[in-house]
Amino acid sequence: MSVDLISYDDSLWSDALLSSVHDVYHTPGWIAASKHCDDGQPMAVYVESEGHKALFPFLRRELPDGLWDATSAYGYGGPVFSRNHSPDWVTYALDLAVDKLKDEGCVSWFVRLHPILNAGWQSTHGVVVDHGPTVSVDLSKSAEQHWRETMSGHRGDINKATKAGVTVHAGTSPLSLDAFVRIYHETMTALGASGYYFFKDEYFHDLVDLLGEDLLLMMAMEGGEYIGGSMFTLSRSSQIMQYHLSGTASVYRHRQPSKVILHAAREWGREHGFSRLHLGGGVGAQEDALFKFKRGFSPDTHLFQSHRIVVNSDQYARLCQERGAGQSDLSGFFPAYRQR
Repeated sequence: MSVDLISYDDSLWSDALLSSVHDVYHTPGWIAASKHCDDGQPMAVYVESEGHKALFPFLRRELPDGLWDATSAYGYGGPVFSRNHSPDWVTYALDLAVDKLKDEGCVSWFVRLHPILNAGWQSTHGVVVDHGPTVSVDLSKSAEQHWRETMSGHRGDINKATKAGVTVHAGTSPLSLDAFVRIYHETMTALGASGYYFFKDEYFHDLVDLLGEDLLLMMAMEGGEYIGGSMFTLSRSSQIMQYHLSGTASVYRHRQPSKVILHAAREWGREHGFSRLHLGGGVGAQEDALFKFKRGFSPDTHLFQSHRIVVNSDQYARLCQERGAGQSDLSGFFPAYRQR
């Protein structure tokens, strides 16, 4: 039995992924790129016992007095386990991980669970909080089934854009990437998004360089102009495509390029052997306009959950008291001592 705190470039990280069904969010490339949008040092707890392996990825964020806490990077980077494990072994591995974190000075642990790979997650540690539904497309269905499941308004907009000459192109070039970054930031400005979502240019370039063939950029064009684009991640381990980031040029909003791109992404996923296109949910996991937009492409939904664990109760209570934060309700802002 071994329990280790490892960096993303440790060979044990890659070994754990080779023996598990995982998503792009668990890969070294994804978590390395996260340094541009999340504060913290990419790490994981690696557990190996009884012929099984577990990987618990997180970002280490420093606290005073040599303490620190752990949080998931952007995305759905929950724990992954080697194939054919038992529920009892998962509990055992989590126990070992929590003990290791406490021994290393960790105070609390916030985990964004994967809506598909961590579905039905339960634990005796801390609390598991339900946030809201996400949407996915079953790529084993035919093109005709997908079209029937598409909301009539979406179908109408896709047909209008196609008749107007809008086309979708898959592949990354310096020109298309620069256009996507410009369009994405323009979209975030128009939406009044928080500063967090204005990712640095380096983040996009790192995604392309570090993910390689695990990243798909699809751009919509009309009359030689880029009018919108979307980034997708690709996991051949789990056969899951993830809808990551998207943007629409302001003057082409009437063309609804994001709808045309998602329609094309379903076709691309079917043709390339992926089993599911996960679109995610609404802002803050709410059933808002963004969720309804995604729901217009598929009836399939999943539940997004987070797991909150107080690793060191004494230090957690002290930090909360020093900062005047309540500590009893773990289902609210967590960890409470970081709430401004």
